[in-house]
Amino acid sequence: MTETALTLQDLHASYNTWADLPVDVLELRHAVIEVGTPTSMDVLFFQPTAEDNLSDEEYFTFITTAGMSTHLMPSSHEPAELFLQIIGRQSVTDLHRLGRRLAEFAVLPFRENFAFVPGLILHNVSLPLFTAMSSVLITHWGIHAPTWLPNTKPPVLLLSVIPLYASEATIIEEIGECEAALRFYAEEINWRDPQRPPAALSPRMAVVDTPKRRAIMPVKEAPAKVRALWHEIQEWYAKNTPRLEKSLHAGATAAQLAAFEKQTGLTLPADYKASLETHNGEVSVHDYTYLSLDGVANNWSNMTKLLDAGTFADAEVYEQGEGVIQNTWWHRGWIPFAEDGGGNMLCIDTAPAARGTAGQILRMELGSGPGVMEYQSFLAWLEHYHDDLVAGKYQVDDEGLLFEA
Repeated sequence: MTETALTLQDLHASYNTWADLPVDVLELRHAVIEVGTPTSMDVLFFQPTAEDNLSDEEYFTFITTAGMSTHLMPSSHEPAELFLQIIGRQSVTDLHRLGRRLAEFAVLPFRENFAFVPGLILHNVSLPLFTAMSSVLITHWGIHAPTWLPNTKPPVLLLSVIPLYASEATIIEEIGECEAALRFYAEEINWRDPQRPPAALSPRMAVVDTPKRRAIMPVKEAPAKVRALWHEIQEWYAKNTPRLEKSLHAGATAAQLAAFEKQTGLTLPADYKASLETHNGEVSVHDYTYLSLDGVANNWSNMTKLLDAGTFADAEVYEQGEGVIQNTWWHRGWIPFAEDGGGNMLCIDTAPAARGTAGQILRMELGSGPGVMEYQSFLAWLEHYHDDLVAGKYQVDDEGLLFEA
């Protein structure tokens, strides 16, 4: 096991940048038990300020380790720290008990010779306050994408510790943490609540039916839903920002769609094809530009040429989502339908890994490669944007452009 160049001072400074000053710190020190095991560990506690005026149900505490990343875990290529969030107001004594247990948990890989990796589930684990739950999930902070502490060399990955009931852990081992997160969201259960009931998960299913309109609809129904969403989005534009309404292109022709499929060898998913038939680009959606078919074809061609030239041969994929997306920097089966100002893309994945869903949306970052997202279809992505519009998440500036409220 290898020491890194990181110090506790480095980690404190990074946390201060990421989350401001902690409200409390536990300093834990012990003598060397095994070579390669961290002997100094701080536990940091972050909470909202009084000015945030949160209710008891909204209140939360972030608990993080600082010191785990001074050593590399066995078989790991990057240092990491643990992060646990608990909602509700808790006593200082209880939070300290939970923090100490998290620090003990952080040393476990070094003593047992294994690595914490996203998607890992451990059984027969007890955490204070989460006493009814006997398993934990290790995953990315935010589930869908990795988060690193700022300004650390080497970069430090933040890994979230999520307590689970044993019944939930068994199912999540089958369906994966990304799909599990969607189902918790659908049931309106916050898995960071120590008093929550068990979620009624079930083995992998083709349709996730949610009351908040994140469903994967049957293929035959998806095109009609996409056209209806665009109609409502266009009406919202007409009323609130005519500039964006005018930026919408007419639909792609049958000849254009056929030419794209011939060029790429791909079959366009029904929901995305219906979107192109309705509006062939070119408008801002979320923080990306929904591309015209020409833009999609150009990006696909450029990335595929780089793939064929061997440009990505040595590129390491950091986020496969435990078998959700393929272990490659670029794949011919990815359709880059949206792009941000930095060239990062959103892609429809027509060639998922074994635990993925055909048509799921992945994120392609030029600097760090592909990663999983919460959207299981193009329809779900577009529906999310529609819902944010009508819910008032976006406002219009003086130039007729949208910004998040």
